[in-house]
Amino acid sequence: MMTNTEKNWRFIFLVYSILKASAVEVMIPISTPDIGNEDAFHTANILDYIIDLEPFGVKAKDVKSIRFDVKACENTFLILSGSNDQTQPMYEVIISGYDNSYAIIRRRNDDSLTSNSQHWIGVVELLDDQRQSCSSYKSYWLSWETGHLKLGGGAILNSDVIVDGTDTNPLRVNKIFIFSGWGDTAEWTIYVNLDNRFSGFYSGCGLQDVRANIDVLYSNSWSKANCAVACGRIDICLGFNYDSTTTSTNRCEILGATSPVIIDFPQTHQVNWIFYSKCYDDKGMCIGCFF
Repeated sequence: MMTNTEKNWRFIFLVYSILKASAVEVMIPISTPDIGNEDAFHTANILDYIIDLEPFGVKAKDVKSIRFDVKACENTFLILSGSNDQTQPMYEVIISGYDNSYAIIRRRNDDSLTSNSQHWIGVVELLDDQRQSCSSYKSYWLSWETGHLKLGGGAILNSDVIVDGTDTNPLRVNKIFIFSGWGDTAEWTIYVNLDNRFSGFYSGCGLQDVRANIDVLYSNSWSKANCAVACGRIDICLGFNYDSTTTSTNRCEILGATSPVIIDFPQTHQVNWIFYSKCYDDKGMCIGCFF
């Protein structure tokens, strides 16, 4: 006959086996200010003004596309580059600019801002339903496989292409930046895939007496160490709540995603509970601490 501990671990193993292949994405909200009349073709040090997506979990060197939503009147931009070195080549993608009329993909070879160091890869006049909206989010994807850059609408990669073009001397993309300017601010939602990226570390996000209110995959009376091990074995576990009361039956709640996309980590104040977020890639990228 199995002991209670053996039954608990058997349950975790079964959950782990069933959910191991599940994909989890989180939606990271980011606001970009109006940085003024600045862009890669007018500002040599443009990277000093804009937001690097790497701290938010976007590892451009490991992927060939990105999915995002944007709410803005117009003038929203992405920059793809090989590094933070502003003297090196970069791509600039304008989602909707020039009076909300054009989508553009262009390349800057260096920071000289001379006309012979800049060229356009693709440009298209937007249809009415492709224009950005001041009051609602629109969904987009961007891909850069082997120098073929494409910007499209919607959530499905390679569908509803808005503008594309091919660079015959393609850059190796290691960094992605976003910004808004020329009189406009923007609200972004960036989709980040977490598959196979758990670092083995957790963070309490510097908070005490906090309990996260997301789906409870499993609840039991375990030590904090056992709770962490169990969460680590389940890909869709995003962290755990732990009752820090000093007893022999501390309560552990394994938290996760029962749907593919996580929008928020709502939390409530509750004495003696601590929420521990999984950290991905390194100790600094702890998704539950972003919200």
